[in-house]
Amino acid sequence: MSFSKLVLPSRAFLLAFVGVSALLMVHTRSIANDIRKAQELEINVRRPLGEWLGKNSNPNDKILLEPIGYIGYYSNKKVIDMIGLVSPEVLKHYDPSVQNPQQAIVLEHSPEWLILRHDEADTIGLTGTKIEKSISNLYE
Repeated sequence: MSFSKLVLPSRAFLLAFVGVSALLMVHTRSIANDIRKAQELEINVRRPLGEWLGKNSNPNDKILLEPIGYIGYYSNKKVIDMIGLVSPEVLKHYDPSVQNPQQAIVLEHSPEWLILRHDEADTIGLTGTKIEKSISNLYE
């Protein structure tokens, strides 16, 4: 191949390449920021919560929650997860005939500790159930 037949990219292609590269750099920075925030949540909230539960709960207590990772590991307790990753027994509640799967899971398993996000507490709808009487909300 001779250099006289070498085809160079057009100016439009080079400008598009530079533009896309710049956008990817900005997006990558945004992704890195999101990952950092998620890790801070794990380290600053979920790990201490798991450690606290490990020290302040009874040996046979069950913890029902969705984010099982750090909390489950550091609490060293029986964990029931809302989506069935480590608790396949909850999957039957996601049948289309079950109106409120999360509520059914909570009521069936009656955990000693129920860890929910704010929106999960509203969705589950425990008002008037046996669980409502034993729930206390902790806010910082």
